[in-house]
Amino acid sequence: MNAVKFEFGEFVVYLSRPISEQTIYSHRHEDFLSYVVFWRKQPILVDPGRLSYSRQEGCAMDVHNGLGAIGRPILPMYRFFFGRRLRSEPRRFEQTNMADGASIIVENKTMGVEKRLLLKYDSGLDELVITEEVYCQDAREMLFTLNAPSRNILAPAEEAKAEGEVSAPLNVSVCGVENCEHELKSIIWSNEYAQRLDGVRSQYKTRKAVTQFSSRLVLSAG
Repeated sequence: MNAVKFEFGEFVVYLSRPISEQTIYSHRHEDFLSYVVFWRKQPILVDPGRLSYSRQEGCAMDVHNGLGAIGRPILPMYRFFFGRRLRSEPRRFEQTNMADGASIIVENKTMGVEKRLLLKYDSGLDELVITEEVYCQDAREMLFTLNAPSRNILAPAEEAKAEGEVSAPLNVSVCGVENCEHELKSIIWSNEYAQRLDGVRSQYKTRKAVTQFSSRLVLSAG
């Protein structure tokens, strides 16, 4: 499994990243540094999954949780088939673990993109903050995506929380995405191959091409 697990209070975060050098070039989705989040053992942010092998749905960067430059994923899809050129491309990966979080920096010099992700947990507030920054050498539209198993997780002000979906209210807020177009739509996602589940996707897209952008996601149980 190309993911690492972080536990903060009642939050559990799975972050997509190569565990070893041997797996960095695997045949994978464009999900590098995307994440899924559980709270009190309930899914809060989910991976879209793969509904079938007949289509490419669920593979691209723009359907995974997190911030990215459209057309410039950290690890290109199907890189397994690109041979020695992409296997030897200059890159940088740094991870610093802290008692209350982690900091990760990834740079793909061939694609001209760098991403920084910071996990920070405040035990006093019972609050998890995920801050992301993306730098791209050429101007690109940036996209911030969140996938959830129900609409009320991402839009609590628009709909009352459905009874039994989570054991207590959890506030989810997005900051730092000013001057963006926002779309909230229903999706089908999968946590097992070919299983189809109802969900919702919230996306913020910059109104113009930029070379850098940042987002701040706050999940608070306080």
